[in-house]
Amino acid sequence: MTAAAELMAITQPAVSRLIRDFEFATRLKLFDRRGNQLTPTREAVTLMHEVERAFIGLSRVKLTKVDLVTPSDLINERMITLEPGTIFAMRVEVALADIPRSSTIETRLSHTALTLVSESVGIAIIDPSSATEFRGRGVVVKPFSVFLDAGFLAIRRGDIAPNDLARSFVDKFWIYHAALL
Repeated sequence: MTAAAELMAITQPAVSRLIRDFEFATRLKLFDRRGNQLTPTREAVTLMHEVERAFIGLSRVKLTKVDLVTPSDLINERMITLEPGTIFAMRVEVALADIPRSSTIETRLSHTALTLVSESVGIAIIDPSSATEFRGRGVVVKPFSVFLDAGFLAIRRGDIAPNDLARSFVDKFWIYHAALL
């Protein structure tokens, strides 16, 4: 569990919950539990072999050679997308609506999508702020030809006037964000 948590950059209890949720959703028992020890079941080993077989050949992606990624560059690519529910995820789906993909993996968090990209599972379209965290960690970041507003807002209490520090932070954030694009 420790290694999985470190790889996914989440806590051990979160890994345990994800495994329980996966076991419930698939009706598979993946581990025999004895105290603090987990032993993979036959179903887990079979699943692992099937997943490995499905991901053969994903380590090389043609997009590393382009300067600007267009929707047509993503034809028949394995995509990692954010689950529906955010404006950004909806904008990505609209941009890719007519693009056939070999498969799509959905995840709730940008961080998880980027972790999967770093493990050569597929390609993701992610907001620039999240993507910068993964530069130098096996992820190649390229601009996307379609503008997808990530929808950042500066929110503050209305009954208190913003102070100089808050104004400075907001101004510097927008400068930082503009530089990412």
